[in-house]
Amino acid sequence: MRFIKSIIAIASFYATNWITAVLTVFVLVFYNPKFVTSILTGEYTDGQCAVLHSPFVRNTSNILAAILVVLFLRQYGIVSKQDVTKYKHIRLGQTLLGITGIFILTSALYFGLIVLVSSKEELEAFNSEPMSLPIMTAIYMAIFSPLVEEHIFRGGVLRNLSENIKRPWVAIVISAILFTIAHFNPEAIIPHTMFGLIAGWIYLRTKSLLPTLFYHMLNNTIVVILLRFGMTNIFDFCLFDMNIIIKVAAVFVLLTFSMVSVIMFVKSGASNRCSVCDFPYNKGR
Repeated sequence: MRFIKSIIAIASFYATNWITAVLTVFVLVFYNPKFVTSILTGEYTDGQCAVLHSPFVRNTSNILAAILVVLFLRQYGIVSKQDVTKYKHIRLGQTLLGITGIFILTSALYFGLIVLVSSKEELEAFNSEPMSLPIMTAIYMAIFSPLVEEHIFRGGVLRNLSENIKRPWVAIVISAILFTIAHFNPEAIIPHTMFGLIAGWIYLRTKSLLPTLFYHMLNNTIVVILLRFGMTNIFDFCLFDMNIIIKVAAVFVLLTFSMVSVIMFVKSGASNRCSVCDFPYNKGR
């Protein structure tokens, strides 16, 4: 039964696209009732096509679809309601600091590897210029995309797998692989898999979706900022235009803060001193 719930959770990820398409039709009809005739005939004016493909309509539909999928997963028990409401056992300050530290360390590792293995020309090509990012797109990417994906892959897939698989790390790896496959981006296999592993560990350790939601929203918010303002400053900081002593000191302070906050999170009562293997869903086998 738990495996079936995991399959339903994965299916809901792909169903989101279909729900978005249906909701787009309703949004278009609400926007202009004349779209009914265009939908039936399949003939659209240039103005109607512009509305059809507008970021506002598309992302409004995405947000509505995300909300409906989350409500479905929680209403029918695919995701436990306690995963969202159970938070009093978490030491909020240490948890948020710890997750922030984890994010900084993993980001430093990712960008550090890019700097080490790439030539200067490749780094310059990797840098992205500032781009126009509609407000509804930013809202969806930073808030609602993490909301639905955490409910699906951690609350739905990982939670149900962990009840059937003796070793929780196996469930974490499987859920991370499924998370990576679902995004279908060959260029981002490593960061997606790394993200899935860490988010899975955080979820099993804290026994709550709230920390993983914070981690996912933090990650996506930074992505939105980088897309909006470009990534040039990151590599300027790593490679150019700064005294090396100041640069090393700043990196040292930042990484030290991150490591200390992660250690505090691991050793704190955020998980009621339960290891991953003590995850409550595995008890009573």
